[in-house]
Amino acid sequence: MWTTPLFIVMAIAIVTGNAITMVIFTTSRRLRMRKYVLIANLAVADFFVGLISVPMYISLLVKGTRHFSSTFERVYRIQDSLFGTASLFALAALAVERAYATYFPFKYVSLRRINYSFGIALGWLSASLLGLLLFYLDRVINVALVLVCISVSLVTVIIAYALIWIQMTCAKHSAHQAIYNSNKKLTISLAIISLITLVAWIPLIVIQVEHFICSDVISSCNPIILSYEFAAAAKWLQYGNSVVNVIVYSLRLREFKKEMLRRLRCSRILPLHQERFELQNVDNVDHPDNGNMNDN
Repeated sequence: MWTTPLFIVMAIAIVTGNAITMVIFTTSRRLRMRKYVLIANLAVADFFVGLISVPMYISLLVKGTRHFSSTFERVYRIQDSLFGTASLFALAALAVERAYATYFPFKYVSLRRINYSFGIALGWLSASLLGLLLFYLDRVINVALVLVCISVSLVTVIIAYALIWIQMTCAKHSAHQAIYNSNKKLTISLAIISLITLVAWIPLIVIQVEHFICSDVISSCNPIILSYEFAAAAKWLQYGNSVVNVIVYSLRLREFKKEMLRRLRCSRILPLHQERFELQNVDNVDHPDNGNMNDN
């Protein structure tokens, strides 16, 4: 089956890329800052997509659904929804956090570690609750529930970045130009990720809508949308989104790229005095009183 090798390569890329991302964000002193913790959380969700969701989907592709019990298929749908929606919820949290940083820059710097921990826990608890509901509810209700969660997450992202764009356009010549400049590149990078996510999830949303319509009106089913080829392409786009994030980090986040090259030994080691100077700058910019993630 021609699609199987593509999903195998994708699974390897997702796991490898997001594992590297998690290591870099959690072990680099430069990146253990408040504004990066939600990105690390997104990498965790994407990592499990590649580690669990894609291999289970490959198993269904290779052997077909008739070779697996209904329990296996149900477990696949539950975990696929869990990690997929956890990734979307993490993206929505990032969008809301960026909007808050843009509109309330001085309140934003006073956010503490507990605020981020609460947001991350809420996202994972919501995704877990959705997974449990899928285990007990009727298939039609499952489709509707997943569709609602996906739509709400994506609409939240769209509204947040639309508001950010409006504010950043108006703030170009404001008195808080330094704050504006410091937030601009990270916000644009995350907006790019969100736009890619929106495009990647649209085919799956179309399939969910079609399944919901077909649950009552069989004659209205579109054979193209419900075909194997369209479904495989939709899943490929959905899962592929979990590796695109790493690529965007590598291209747009200077500190992340520097640390990644350092770990891969592709860049020369900084002189000791320069290393100390950079670490000192990090401490000055992200002092615990200003929201460093090492605060209590």
